[in-house]
Amino acid sequence: MAREEAVHDRLTVTDKSRVVLNGVLSVESFDNSYLSLDTSDGQVNIEGDSLKIESLIREGGEITVTGKISAVYYTTRKKKTSFLSRFFG
Repeated sequence: MAREEAVHDRLTVTDKSRVVLNGVLSVESFDNSYLSLDTSDGQVNIEGDSLKIESLIREGGEITVTGKISAVYYTTRKKKTSFLSRFFG
């Protein structure tokens, strides 16, 4: 029986000019200065100049972005809890 492993994000920034990110579920928005991605672990936003999506592998959820990277913001997805578990937890 094959064992399924959870996919977690791996983010690599090289020389502030290249970002490789795994675990991408969707590209929420993109222009040459801003990129917003939904990933398996949360939201990732990339800011910079002359941003370009070099490659996007949908099956593996990997994206490569090049340009002048000025910021990468990462927001972890919060675990959803029910009302009762918050009340009694």
